[in-house]
Amino acid sequence: MGYIYTVDCQHLFRGHSFIKGTHDWVYIANMACGCLLLFYFLVNFFVNCYHLVFFSGITSQEQKSRLMPLPDHSDYFAVFISAVEHPGHFWMQILGSPSKALNLDILMQSMTEYFSRPVDGESDKVSCIRIGDIVAAPFQHDDNWYRAKVVGFLDEGLVDVYYVDYGDNGSVHREQLKELRSDFLGLPHQATECCLAGVEPLNEFWSEAAIDKFEELTYCAQWKPLMAKVLSYKSTENGTLPSLELVDTNKEEDILIASKLRESGLAIKETTQVSDEHTLFPSINETAKMIQENAE
Repeated sequence: MGYIYTVDCQHLFRGHSFIKGTHDWVYIANMACGCLLLFYFLVNFFVNCYHLVFFSGITSQEQKSRLMPLPDHSDYFAVFISAVEHPGHFWMQILGSPSKALNLDILMQSMTEYFSRPVDGESDKVSCIRIGDIVAAPFQHDDNWYRAKVVGFLDEGLVDVYYVDYGDNGSVHREQLKELRSDFLGLPHQATECCLAGVEPLNEFWSEAAIDKFEELTYCAQWKPLMAKVLSYKSTENGTLPSLELVDTNKEEDILIASKLRESGLAIKETTQVSDEHTLFPSINETAKMIQENAE
């Protein structure tokens, strides 16, 4: 009748086969199986660690819409200044070919047409809103629709949102938020946070006069281009931001924005040390902080 093989799986990793009529090839097969399982567990462990470090707190929608890459340190590039908090924290849109600028215009027009159409009340409604979600949201100062990131929840059913293509913040009623179609997520987020190189406020905080002057010098939200160059990366309360030299080339003589602010008596020369390193991945401290915040 031949041999009858029975295996005790509980002893698989102890180097024993417990088989009637034990053969060496069965022992080797058990060991190979154990090694394959160990390899599988190790691969899954490292993959999970990678996703925890680099994708924790990022929704699937956000992974589809990444930030615009910055040009090299040595290059000047054209930008629009789209929103300003103060000279140490503002947002730019990087200009490229005319087709790239047209892409954002087409996206905004398509979104506005789509979300302004007469539909049933439940159509495109976001069923569950979480911090970090990328949604479609109206803007209180016009009738257009924009891509926005949910950053917080306010009283009376309001949601605090950040408009990822322009840098503005706003409050929108929860019922007004809509789910984005997949084709609205393809274009990278157009607003890039940055700070102005070479200046510091006269006191601890930037004055209203300095903010107004900076908005005037940079043609904020007027869609007039400046030339920019990344001089370094600076650690701020808003994270590590590219520190820019901004130059207005729209007039007969080029104007350095930082020098103009200092000449106006609204800023002083920068004294803090900044880093000229451009790293692809976050530092260990930033990663640990990100993991801790998401765990909470």
